[in-house]
This record gives sequence, structure tokens and C-alpha cells, in this order.
Amino acid sequence: MLFLVASFQMGVARFLAHDSDPLGASSAFQAALAMLTATLFSVLDGAFDFLFTSMQAGVASAVLPVLYLLSWAVNLLCVVLALGSMETFLRLLQRSASQP
Repeated sequence: MLFLVASFQMGVARFLAHDSDPLGASSAFQAALAMLTATLFSVLDGAFDFLFTSMQAGVASAVLPVLYLLSWAVNLLCVVLALGSMETFLRLLQRSASQP
């Protein structure tokens, strides 16, 4: 889902670049890159989840707390990047809609 939003943001950035709004295009491009990065962190979080389910009980007891903390940090970073991207992009759309 996040990848589709990033693709839409990238399309808007291309449109704004051709529509002689370089500042808006730059903001949309930065938002799209942040959303794409959030997508990659989301995939990494899914890989951590798969790793947790496939770990053996003996090995998991020593390493599991560190991996859970790392997974939590990756998930938090994913959410922060996605929310920041959407905030930037929605502000850009609101500014573009208010201009004649």
C-alpha cells in the first residue's frame, strides 16, 4: 500500500515539474522518497517477523530481546517516515489547490 502512495506522489512530482512549479515538485519528490523508504522499512519489519517465527527456542532466548528492540525501532521509523511524507504531501496539495 505504501508503495502505491509513493508511486502516486512521484507522479504528482513529475506533473509539477512539467507544470513549472519546481518548489512543489521538489517537495513532492522528497515526500515520495520518504514514502519509498518507509516501504522498504516495512518490508524489513516483515522480514523480522518471519525471522521471529522461524527461530529455534534455544537460540531465540539470547538474541530475541535485541531483535525485538531492533524490529520495534524499524517499525517506528517506518511509521514516522510515512506520516511525515503524508504531512508534507497533503500540505503541498492544499497549497496547490488554493492557488488559481
